[in-house]
Amino acid sequence: MSLEITLCGAADWAELKVIRLAALLDSPLAFGLRHADQVKLSDADWQARAAGQTPARYWLAWQDGRVIGLIGMVWVQQHPELIAMWVHPDARGKGVADPLIAQVLQHAKAAGAEHVHLLVSPDNQAASRLYLRNGFVWQDVFQPLEHQPEIVLQQMVRALC
Repeated sequence: MSLEITLCGAADWAELKVIRLAALLDSPLAFGLRHADQVKLSDADWQARAAGQTPARYWLAWQDGRVIGLIGMVWVQQHPELIAMWVHPDARGKGVADPLIAQVLQHAKAAGAEHVHLLVSPDNQAASRLYLRNGFVWQDVFQPLEHQPEIVLQQMVRALC
């Protein structure tokens, strides 16, 4: 069966919860959120996230009826920021990440954005290669990971024109 990318909706809250928590367990140093905090959220909190009632919007990658990937976008200081990029380990290297990124870029462009930003550790070589391959470039903007300040994130940006 082929890959399908869908905008997360209210009915997808349980899948969003499962994949987001799995991402935080699998790659705890890649995200600004911590599994220990997110696991405490109520089902109502997850329902609100899935329904787009929080600042972030999420897209899910589905294959054979199973969610295998996740990406999000949030507006930060009037710029869209790509967040929460994660693909299940079994699905990595199989063409899931690029279509997820394309959804965020398309959504941001349709909303009138000229650029999309993201933060990533330059030490995360797989993610860095993915973003470079998708047209992002490094910026001289750095920020410590909130819950692990010894990890420094660097901003990348991609023009949409």
